[in-house]
Amino acid sequence: MAQGDIIRKADSGTQKGAVVVTATAGGEVLAELVALAPPAAGTVIGTVGSPVDVITVTPTVLNNDAYDAGDVVFDATVITGAIRVSGGSAMLQSIVVTDKDDQKAQLRLVFFDSAVTFGTADSAPSLSDADSLKCVGHVEILAADYVDYGGVSIVSMGAIGKLMKASGSANLYVAAMTSGTPTYTTGGLQLRFGFLQA
Repeated sequence: MAQGDIIRKADSGTQKGAVVVTATAGGEVLAELVALAPPAAGTVIGTVGSPVDVITVTPTVLNNDAYDAGDVVFDATVITGAIRVSGGSAMLQSIVVTDKDDQKAQLRLVFFDSAVTFGTADSAPSLSDADSLKCVGHVEILAADYVDYGGVSIVSMGAIGKLMKASGSANLYVAAMTSGTPTYTTGGLQLRFGFLQA
């Protein structure tokens, strides 16, 4: 047995480490418990498979004010913690839209890797050239995608498969526009995003 060999791993419940040979002399083996330092923040060790995160966003919409076709429904809104680590990637796999106001409006959800100004609600989009380069994809939600549950309509979309990479944080951002003429109330639109972590 040579110096540096690991005799066995150790776990006292409060400290993890390994019993390591520190010296050999005259047939005697000297060993000590060497603590293992915890991984640095953001380091992912031993992850198996594809962890899933489902994040709920309630965007700010106009209260009882009808939109026009082509209007911004809500400006870029943060999807906090969409990515496991800052600047990392994840795959958008599912979206659930809960329309408590039962408007069933066609929506285009536009995703960005960092904060942008998409436009003012109830007006046409005003995305700048610089901000347009931050777009990481969009998803169309059609009127036919809604299922009516009696005063509430819900869209459930799966197998979207859009890979998205954040920039400068672990967050993504989403904005929306419509080709319909919905009227929402405060909190009347809720979005749930399912991400497969890369």
